[in-house]
Amino acid sequence: ATDVYALGVLLYELITGTTPFDRDTLNKLGFDGFRKVLREQEPPRPSIRMSTLRGARLSTLEDHRKVDTAEVCRTLERELDWVVMKALEKDRERRYESASVFAADVERYLNGEAVQACPPTIRYQLTKYARRHRSAILIGSLVTTSLVCGLAGTTWQAIAATAERNRATEAEQASNEEAQRANLAEQKALDEQRRSEANLEAALAAMEQLLTHVGNPDLAEIPQLQPTFEKILDDSLEFHDRFTEEHGTSPRVQYRAALVLHQLAVFAHDTFQMSKAADAHSRAIALADELVAVEPDHLEYRKLQAKAYLAAGRFYIVKSISPDANSIAERHLKHAEALYHNLTLSEPGEKEHQRQEAVALYSQANLLRHTNREDPRRLILAERAYTLTSHSIRDAGACKILADCIAKSDPDRADGLYREALEIHRSEPHPTRVSRQGLGWLCGVVATHLSTRHPEEAEELWRESIRIGQQSCRDFPGIQRSIEYLITNLTQYSDFLVREGRTQEALDVYDNLNRESAIIPEIQAAHASLLARFKSPEEAILAFTRLIKANPQFNEYYLHRSQAYRESGNTDAALNDLNTAIALSQNDGDSAGTLPLEKIYLLRAAIAFEQHRDQVTIDDLTTVLTWHSNRFWLYKKRAAAHFELGSYSNALLDLRRGLTGDPDDLSNLTWISPEKLAACPDADFRGDFLQLVDQTVKQNSSSPDALVTRALILLAFGDIERADKDLD
Repeated sequence: ATDVYALGVLLYELITGTTPFDRDTLNKLGFDGFRKVLREQEPPRPSIRMSTLRGARLSTLEDHRKVDTAEVCRTLERELDWVVMKALEKDRERRYESASVFAADVERYLNGEAVQACPPTIRYQLTKYARRHRSAILIGSLVTTSLVCGLAGTTWQAIAATAERNRATEAEQASNEEAQRANLAEQKALDEQRRSEANLEAALAAMEQLLTHVGNPDLAEIPQLQPTFEKILDDSLEFHDRFTEEHGTSPRVQYRAALVLHQLAVFAHDTFQMSKAADAHSRAIALADELVAVEPDHLEYRKLQAKAYLAAGRFYIVKSISPDANSIAERHLKHAEALYHNLTLSEPGEKEHQRQEAVALYSQANLLRHTNREDPRRLILAERAYTLTSHSIRDAGACKILADCIAKSDPDRADGLYREALEIHRSEPHPTRVSRQGLGWLCGVVATHLSTRHPEEAEELWRESIRIGQQSCRDFPGIQRSIEYLITNLTQYSDFLVREGRTQEALDVYDNLNRESAIIPEIQAAHASLLARFKSPEEAILAFTRLIKANPQFNEYYLHRSQAYRESGNTDAALNDLNTAIALSQNDGDSAGTLPLEKIYLLRAAIAFEQHRDQVTIDDLTTVLTWHSNRFWLYKKRAAAHFELGSYSNALLDLRRGLTGDPDDLSNLTWISPEKLAACPDADFRGDFLQLVDQTVKQNSSSPDALVTRALILLAFGDIERADKDLD
């Protein structure tokens, strides 16, 4: 291998004219430097060495060798460079194996064949370089590695931070997009809700408008329309319930729904659908209470609440719809009074609040007229109501109720109040059928009050009431209330004429009405009854028989003929007529508790009692009391029937009920004759009855009649000493 290296140096010098390493440089390095150069440095390739020769030496070479150095360099750059450099390889493994192999490769070059030598690879060159600069490369590698690791770490951190930032940005962007979508969805939902609520309010407003039209009081009592009204009410309630269940979340919609519910309650009341009216009133109050509980200062909600309580309170007055109807009425009316008073404080300029407060007050007074006529609160309430309405907001009801309270104690002032009520009624700018009907009824009330002290004025008022009633029956035939008002006023007027000694004029009034009006069976029946009063019962029976033949389905004809039969002593025929009248009423679906049906049951109860058919009496009176629990005078009649049957505990219970309802009605104590009471075989009953007598006298301690009544009872019971004390 050393020979090969030497041959390579020789060939290098032959080609380039110089040694692989510059002699001058080597001489300056010394032996160690010389060895280091030989060991570590690679000599430049021959082609490169020739290209770097300085001008003088290059010219000398060209002159001595007779060659073109540029051409030689181009030749050397290829195979010959490789052959020389392979011979000069420091790595023996990469040199030619021997001089012969070296010579063979030179020969192949000269013959133009492919040589074994080839340029060193990049890897080899790098390896050679690394060996020469091992320390520097090691330090550089360490530095580079540190830099690379640091850069890698920094880069990784930067990449991670960038990724995290990108993720955060993407999350924020996604969140913003989601929030934007949520806002858009919420806005869309709100817009949809507003549109929905607007549509729902419009639907309720349309329903309210429909109820306003069909609930016109002028139409409410027309019999032919009752089935239609019932259908409208059922459909409206069903729609309202379904509507509030599906859409009744918004306060605005709930408010409109409550208004409609209140209107449905009033409509049901006006069209005599009492159980539905009671339910609707209760629900309207509950819904109004809920609205006010959420927004206590909302004026419209408070107005609705007050209106609902007032309407419900007036509805329950003297209604048999519930056993505690009167207590419900009192509670609602008191609450309505307080609510309207607070509304007046909130809106001092709103006179309607003040007027409605007055309505609540005099409605309470009217309730007491039915439950406890002598209660001093009745007058106080009526005075307060009148004071509230005596100026710019005059109210006929306030005048009339106060006049009722003082009719006996202060008749002159009552006269003025009744006249004021009439004046207010007559001044109504747009009277309806109901208001005209109310005016006719009021004329009859005032006429009755004035009849003893102002007979001429009273007569004129009765005539006015009859004209109004006649016109109402003509314009709206078949309305029961109009007929009842007309018959009542006719009866009162005819009684007045009879008292004045003008019986024929009374008969003429009926004759004229029958000629001028359409045939109204009730008027004909009243006419026949009047005839019966002044002629024989037999003539009355004939008159009613003719009427029955002409109109066999009219139950009042049978009622009046039964009265004539009773007067003639034919009680069996009287009971037969009453049974027929009840059957006709049931077939026609007459409303329970209406005046004709009530009269029929009461008359049958009276006749049955005369015939000692006491259970029939009890059953009929119970039926009427179921309709009208405030008919307190009926309890003593039922007590008498219980007593005759030996049901003494029930008899005593009914006497207590009658006195509780009307403490001033002392006839409860003597309705059953004191002699019968004293002869009762039940000692407990006798003792309890005497205790009831003492309690009643104590409650009426200022009444001489109470003491006289107890004295009569004590005499019958044989207690002469106590009776004398009462009489003294």
